[in-house]
Amino acid sequence: MYMGRAVISHDGIVTSVSRERIKVEILSESACSSCHARGLCGASEEKVKTVDVRVLPGETLPSAGDRVTVGLRRSLGLGAVALSYAVPVLILMVSIVSLSALGLSEWIVGAAAIACVGLYYLVLFLLKNRIAGKYEFQILKTDKLND
Repeated sequence: MYMGRAVISHDGIVTSVSRERIKVEILSESACSSCHARGLCGASEEKVKTVDVRVLPGETLPSAGDRVTVGLRRSLGLGAVALSYAVPVLILMVSIVSLSALGLSEWIVGAAAIACVGLYYLVLFLLKNRIAGKYEFQILKTDKLND
């Protein structure tokens, strides 16, 4: 458990429980979802996402329908942001600068830079199972509703 460490947490509802995994449905909200005018502007975004939580040995299992708080260490969240956004932007910039320095035409530079980023995302896709193992949520708190 992550007690005492900086965590990113979300409240959710348990949808199913097995010996190995607990499925938790969380509501992912955009930053402006709490604004009173969100219904008018259409920029707010809310999505229901299902998170798989690995059952730890000796952990008390919640029941389907229980409210839980799931968490992920903040450092892992920042690492995911780096893999998703920072590294591709860096690849794009390095590709553009280095290929432009070679004197290639702009459309070739642009196409090659996009291809480099596409190749990066392909590698991430191929390694997704390996990467996903590092980014596991844990249950931080359970509010039993069935008691």
